[in-house]
Amino acid sequence: MSEEERYVSVDIEASGPIPGDFSLLQIGACLAYQPQLGFETLIRPLNDNMNEWVRHNQLELFNRCRESGEEPAVAMERFADWLKRTVKGRPIFVGFNASFDFKFVDWYFHHFLGYNPFGINAIDIKAYYMGKFATNWGDVVKREIKKRLHVSTPHTHDALADAREQAEIFITLREV
Repeated sequence: MSEEERYVSVDIEASGPIPGDFSLLQIGACLAYQPQLGFETLIRPLNDNMNEWVRHNQLELFNRCRESGEEPAVAMERFADWLKRTVKGRPIFVGFNASFDFKFVDWYFHHFLGYNPFGINAIDIKAYYMGKFATNWGDVVKREIKKRLHVSTPHTHDALADAREQAEIFITLREV
């Protein structure tokens, strides 16, 4: 008998395109089918590196993380503990453009805890949508997906709120 899969919508905010050189700043996660069960943390940056988009759009978040974010190892331990307590089954990472968010979460888990509770299990909502509707990758744009699926939860660049938005998109997509 296999362990039941539990979909965990995860969104992150980061200071740039790759972990290590840039920092994971915020994690938001929720159970896809129970989005009220959520986790969030701000993480102290590894360094002061940030790309231009962050410098112009999320400097306040970066500074808040520098001043009051958790140490990365503490944040990742808390996230792993939340997954153990909350996910009754095998956690499956779900993200919109999971190739970005998963690489940060995976790197931070391995770097600071030595393992990733998700293993290598990640579902990308964009790829799922592309396969379901036989579209091209370039046509998979969040605002168009939300319009087609009648999802109205706003995108805020707050990791927990955006994880809940992604959960709504994912569940709606599975049901059409």
